[in-house]
Amino acid sequence: MCKVETTNDNGCRGKVSETFYVSDDYNLLAVNAFEPLSQDTRKSVFIPYALTQRNTPFKMIVIDPSDGGIVFETSDAQMPWDGVDKRNGKLAETNKAYIWKVNITKPEPGEKVDYIGTVVRM
Repeated sequence: MCKVETTNDNGCRGKVSETFYVSDDYNLLAVNAFEPLSQDTRKSVFIPYALTQRNTPFKMIVIDPSDGGIVFETSDAQMPWDGVDKRNGKLAETNKAYIWKVNITKPEPGEKVDYIGTVVRM
């Protein structure tokens, strides 16, 4: 539940309470594909959008489902995945779905700690 209290210039007070629910498929507003070679910076890197809008400590890893290896990791929303596999320094395989996982260190009350999804490297 969210509560808001306001006071206008004349000293009149108002209170509003609203209950809202976050959908189970929220998943940090992450896209499901990106293209590292795109000239459009909105499409050339991967980071769940919600992480760029909040100041919360987190750790994100990207996993290659073929062998379980970690291809990328970050704890900085300003350092998104650019498609490079840290294991060999080359761009990750195209048209392949990679698994991403985010662990929120200090979640909001009622918020999940772990988020998981897939992203295709185009």
